[in-house]
Amino acid sequence: MQAADLALLFVSSLLTAGLYAVSSYSITLVYGVLKLVDVSQGALITLGAYLAYTMKTHLALDPLLTSLLVAPLFFLYGYLGHYEIARRLLQKYSGGRVLENSLLLFFGLLLALTGAIYLVWKGDIKAVNTAYTLASVEFLGLRIYFTRLVIFLYAIAVTVFLVYLLNRTYIGTAIRAVSQDLESSLACGIDVERMFRVSFGIACALSAAAGSLLTLSLAFSPIIGLEFILIAIVVTVVGGMGNFTGAFLGALLYAVVDSLGVLVVGPAYAR
Repeated sequence: MQAADLALLFVSSLLTAGLYAVSSYSITLVYGVLKLVDVSQGALITLGAYLAYTMKTHLALDPLLTSLLVAPLFFLYGYLGHYEIARRLLQKYSGGRVLENSLLLFFGLLLALTGAIYLVWKGDIKAVNTAYTLASVEFLGLRIYFTRLVIFLYAIAVTVFLVYLLNRTYIGTAIRAVSQDLESSLACGIDVERMFRVSFGIACALSAAAGSLLTLSLAFSPIIGLEFILIAIVVTVVGGMGNFTGAFLGALLYAVVDSLGVLVVGPAYAR
């Protein structure tokens, strides 16, 4: 492989990392605050993708705009509905084995939601075409797809927003306090249950936005969320649980290693 091709592969993998980063933030947040592994966020990623496809097909809305529209709707779902599932789990297994049972519960929810998506949209592979799907830009002599650049910049904006939210606002400070010391947070008068609800709301909003975003550069099927949630778990572990900046850097590392793996062993052994 020539040096130019290798450089293009490297840059493309870095830009792909933006999508991995946004997809991993929901796992990062839920585990950081509640110490639960919510794999059902993968189904919300899939649902976000299919909503973007539907809105593009019937309303001609760009997936970027769709990601901004579905985020508040899924925030409400996470705040009012998704948290209730976790709350019942926390109450039932407050004595222990919460993590193990959260995996079972949320994996079951993942399968149920994926099945519902199959019923509504069937199992055909879908794709979204926009006016800039095949557009590209020149960067240091390399031709880069515009969609990947947009996704990467979107991921940076989301990362900056989350870091600001957690470090510069009352809600963010309260969420961090709850994640670090639950008892002390209660003693300080923090509404812990509300912070749990807000955390789930943000996580669900991020998953739906990530699903809408992936339609810019990828074809998808009802199992796309399962693939991305597995990547999200790896990225979250590498970057550090509850650390958004670390998750972004973990996504960069994963994308580069993944691309180099394809280069070394061949695409037949790619994930």
